[in-house]
Amino acid sequence: MSKYFGNVTFLGVARMTDKVIVASVQYNVEMDLTAVVNMLKQLQDNKMANQQHFAFEVGDKAWSLMADEGLIFMVCVKKNYPQSIAAACLKELCRQFMSVGKDAGSAKPNGLG
Repeated sequence: MSKYFGNVTFLGVARMTDKVIVASVQYNVEMDLTAVVNMLKQLQDNKMANQQHFAFEVGDKAWSLMADEGLIFMVCVKKNYPQSIAAACLKELCRQFMSVGKDAGSAKPNGLG
């Protein structure tokens, strides 16, 4: 088994306008989505250009975020997980979601996930 198995703990998609998480999935963790929303509300919309990648660490977790088409895509991994792979995961999340998540603008919280 890979040394990186189980290191991705959270994937999520939020609207840029109101920071509502419209889709999320958690792996082997109980993530407080209120804390995630509070983190998102601290982001400055005008500093998030489409396809720009942001990465930061909180405790033993590393977060990667990317904005595209009015949405914020998020992945949370264990800190020792390679950031290049987390960034690739984030781009793939964006690509996959954009192909099916056309109702994100009007979805209720977690209404698509």
